[in-house]
Amino acid sequence: TLDVNDIFEDSFQVETWIIEAIKNPMWLIEAKNKRVKQDWNNLKKQHPENTLKCYAYLVKHPNKRYPGRIFPLKGKKYKGCWEYEIAQSERVFYYFPIPEEKKVVVYYAGEHPKNNKYPIP
Repeated sequence: TLDVNDIFEDSFQVETWIIEAIKNPMWLIEAKNKRVKQDWNNLKKQHPENTLKCYAYLVKHPNKRYPGRIFPLKGKKYKGCWEYEIAQSERVFYYFPIPEEKKVVVYYAGEHPKNNKYPIP
């Protein structure tokens, strides 16, 4: 399971919706494997505020579009996969294996893939 507990109480000011989303999560966020979990932890170090917002967004409404920042990927092999832009060059890619279970699986966290070659879940 991915978390943001270590940066949640940090020094930057946290918006009310983020606090509410983290305290009352509607979705469970999991890493696909250990590498993804480590990459998530690296994002927390590099972009703590943006990673916190990403986490809050994913636990609240991961399948809601936000133009230019959060959107579903196009193409058959990416059906059901979404992209979240953490920072200009950092991304989180995720999908919902069983939407009824309200679980999000993050399968990539890190630098934007080169030449827009998206990672496959």
